[in-house]
Amino acid sequence: MYPFAESEKWVQKAKDCYEDADILIDYGKKHGPVSKIYYSAFSCAKALLTLHKIKALKHSSVMSLFGKVLVKEKGLDKKFGRFLNETFNKRKNADYATSPKEFSRKELKGLLRTSSEFIQTTQDYIDGMNLSNESESVAEVPKVKTLVIVSV
Repeated sequence: MYPFAESEKWVQKAKDCYEDADILIDYGKKHGPVSKIYYSAFSCAKALLTLHKIKALKHSSVMSLFGKVLVKEKGLDKKFGRFLNETFNKRKNADYATSPKEFSRKELKGLLRTSSEFIQTTQDYIDGMNLSNESESVAEVPKVKTLVIVSV
């Protein structure tokens, strides 16, 4: 059950980042929310990779493996792969550029909506895998014959 517990922790991180971004947007911040939105997406990607027992340490590795395993092999919606890459680039600009692009409230709210969809899709995927694993475990349990020993 390890991958499920670890994946759930990543989902919680994603939700926390989502909430932080929402608060920053409400306070009128133009750069900070982008970073939190990216880390929400990053945490979703880590949750799904962890579920498949894939460890990636670098951001570029997470993005690459997410695209290869989850989008191409497992059929997750391509928009989440694009979103992960898009928010990574926006975060780099917001965090490191000396004159970063300012994001409008409307644009930030749009990113936040997609982040919410990503979190929900991640949770649904994990729940589906968990249910699938539980039903397989039950099916694999051998039936135990009752043995009665009678003393003579």
